[in-house]
Amino acid sequence: MPPSPRFPELRRDTVVTDRFLDNAFTDFLELVQHGKGMSPERLEDKFAQLLAPLVNQLHEQRLKSENAVQMIQLESQNAVQKIQLESQNAVQKVQSESQNAMQNVQSELQQTKLVLAQTDFALRNAEAELRTFWSASLIAKSKTEIWNAAVGNLDPERLSRQLPKPPPLSGRIAKDAKALGRSKTPVAEDQLYEPVCALLRAMVGKAGIVFDTHARPYLNGLKPDISVCASTIDSPHGAYVHIVGELKSRDVPLDADARGQLLNYLHWLLTLQPSRHRFTGWLSNIRDNVFILVERNPRGGRPFVSAYAPVSFEMAVAHLGVIMKAHEEQPLRPEFSSRLGNIHQHLGMSCNSAVASFVLKTEAANTREWNWTTQGIETAKPAMTKGGKSDPVSILRTIANAADKSPHLPMLLFWAADFKEFGMLPVGKPADPLKLNNTPSLAVRILHDVFDGMDWLHKHGLMHRDIRWDNIVVNEQERGVLIDLGSVTATNQPASQYYGGWECVPPRLLKNEAMNKPYTPRVGDDYHAFILLVNTLLFPFSFRGWSSANVGFRGTRENERLQHFWRGLTKSQIWGPFVAAAASGKRDEVRSILQMVMSIDCTGSYWVQDPDEHEDPDGNANDWTQDIRFEHADDPIGLDDEIGDAVHGVAVEQSPEPESIADAGRGIDPHNAASDDGNSDNHSNIDAKKRGINRWHVRLMRALRLRD
Repeated sequence: MPPSPRFPELRRDTVVTDRFLDNAFTDFLELVQHGKGMSPERLEDKFAQLLAPLVNQLHEQRLKSENAVQMIQLESQNAVQKIQLESQNAVQKVQSESQNAMQNVQSELQQTKLVLAQTDFALRNAEAELRTFWSASLIAKSKTEIWNAAVGNLDPERLSRQLPKPPPLSGRIAKDAKALGRSKTPVAEDQLYEPVCALLRAMVGKAGIVFDTHARPYLNGLKPDISVCASTIDSPHGAYVHIVGELKSRDVPLDADARGQLLNYLHWLLTLQPSRHRFTGWLSNIRDNVFILVERNPRGGRPFVSAYAPVSFEMAVAHLGVIMKAHEEQPLRPEFSSRLGNIHQHLGMSCNSAVASFVLKTEAANTREWNWTTQGIETAKPAMTKGGKSDPVSILRTIANAADKSPHLPMLLFWAADFKEFGMLPVGKPADPLKLNNTPSLAVRILHDVFDGMDWLHKHGLMHRDIRWDNIVVNEQERGVLIDLGSVTATNQPASQYYGGWECVPPRLLKNEAMNKPYTPRVGDDYHAFILLVNTLLFPFSFRGWSSANVGFRGTRENERLQHFWRGLTKSQIWGPFVAAAASGKRDEVRSILQMVMSIDCTGSYWVQDPDEHEDPDGNANDWTQDIRFEHADDPIGLDDEIGDAVHGVAVEQSPEPESIADAGRGIDPHNAASDDGNSDNHSNIDAKKRGINRWHVRLMRALRLRD
């Protein structure tokens, strides 16, 4: 057993060890035993030697402890500083990420608003299109769906009726029809156009004109293969079409897809010819021939659709001759004077008038049938009836006799004795706000011209009352001309009621059906219409999808939304001052709206950077969507997208008896028409155009607000 350690009461550590205590005790004993004979100095030395190891080790240990403490303190300080630095970096990172996140959220919110605004435009158009069966077919995804939607609930017998036996063809026509029908060539569709059109021209004779239109998108963007038109027009137009035909290759079946394509054409004709009761389309692959009928519903609902069972090519050609003579299937035939010759271009029509352009021949220009302004006319005061339409010929004669003639109003050439027909210049081309929206400098020039024309009328005591894009044409020099003077009346003269364009109803007359009560026309009424003209330039889709005729009735959607629209413009910080100036009849202040339009010309020096790079000063970057709230489709029927270069001709307006032409159908939007072959997804066509134009809308209004 090992011996017990000495001095157990003493605590051991790295300095005070057993060995140290043993050595110290040994030295102590030696000092006690031998110390009696030592001097005090010697004892001090011995004592110092005895304690030196202990003291040195204690000092050494203390130094180590102090160093360790300092090291710990230094490490602690470094750790604290590191934590503080990391915390600061983390806070800064969080703040930066938070700011970026907020900016992203704001950007996404803005984009969401834009998408919602675009969706709103699309939904309004879709809502309007779904009101009629044709509109439903317009947005159908395929031609098959168009056909199935039309005939899905019909009795099958209505789709396979027996075609009444037509009178037989005679002579060379019968021989050619029989030969083409029994021949196995040509096979391809594009090889059939020429022989079929030649055969039909021989069969139709002078009763009509057969056009090969497979490459001509004349029917609001659609291209029927064959169009048989009235003999009074030189180029195909939907208002003058007798029959449309669609040819297929000999091996292509006449299925729902092909029938839906033909039905698409027929519904456009139904809309473009409001006075016609029945429409027939011909679908053929030569071996089989199907006739599809669309009949107008007298109650205004869905049209009636039916079809005949397939027949031979020879029998089909004979039946086309029957259709040409059918009273129910006659297209528009305005009774223009025969001396004018054929219509060069159909320009438009309403419920009691038609407008077309002609190229006058020498003998026509020298005829005594009309009164010519070149012979000199007496000074004429406009003949007006209170609350009724004025005589446009008298207004045009007043303009022609004025010493300060305006180049921005039409020029009268001649008029008939009964005032139902007159000719004027220029023919020009219709001003299209959708196209002008992309050429702001031209748009501003035309707006200046329109204002000058309106101003001329005001200086001569006249009010136009129908200032809208449908009544503006662009002449050969690309200057604007304000036309359609049928609603002109005297300024500040009491009238029995408002009589002008329905979307041009002054805001003061919208409440309580005031437009149907006696009122006094003011120049401010035209100024309000001019502001609306500018607004529809900036937002070309703003007046599509509504029926303008309903504005005249209190409580209708159109009346209430037009009131809402004017309230929004009145409160707008951009439009409000112009609306107030118009109400007060302040001409110069209203005209200054054109400076605003020029300031947002993207081709000029005032254009700003991309609006996404800017903050809106009022914090309401997308408030522009409140400036426009509804859309309409009150476009004149038969107004082509491109009138052509008929600017050297003469525009003639002819007004038959009111009952001779029924009220024109509404709702045509040539920019949203189906594709060339009728087989496109019309949603994509519409959306693509809306995406482009809405981008312009945002750019325009953001540029405005940056200058507000």
